[in-house]
Parts: sequence; structure tokens; C-alpha cells
Amino acid sequence: MAAFTIPLNSTSDQHVVEMCLEGLRLCIHIACIFNMDLERGAFVPALAKFTSLSTPHEIKPKNIEAIRYLLGL
Repeated sequence: MAAFTIPLNSTSDQHVVEMCLEGLRLCIHIACIFNMDLERGAFVPALAKFTSLSTPHEIKPKNIEAIRYLLGL
């Protein structure tokens, strides 16, 4: 999980953001396929954290992308 969340937290580069969000999405997908509830329960909140919905005045483009990926699950 850290392979995706640390770069996502520290960059504004759109390509890196998209790759990290796609990685998180695929991890969630794999966890669902193999009925890995604990892992899914860790990845979904990690993705939700990057939406910044609790602080709407600080939303950046990468947060909007995170919202799109979360809605796409």
C-alpha cells in the first residue's frame, strides 16, 4: 500500500497520480476477487483519504481524480 500512497501524497505530477490511483484500484479489485476482506478494508479507506472531502477548501486536481476512482469502484 505504501508503494502507492506515499508518492500520491507527495506529488502533483498528473502521471504519477494516475498510476498510483490505478494501482490502488487494482489492489481493491484483486482483494474483492479473492474475498480478502481485511485487505479490501485497508485499501478502500486509503483511497477515500485522498479525496479530501472532509476539507473541501483544500481540494486539488489529484483529489478530484481520487473521487473519480472511488466512484468507479
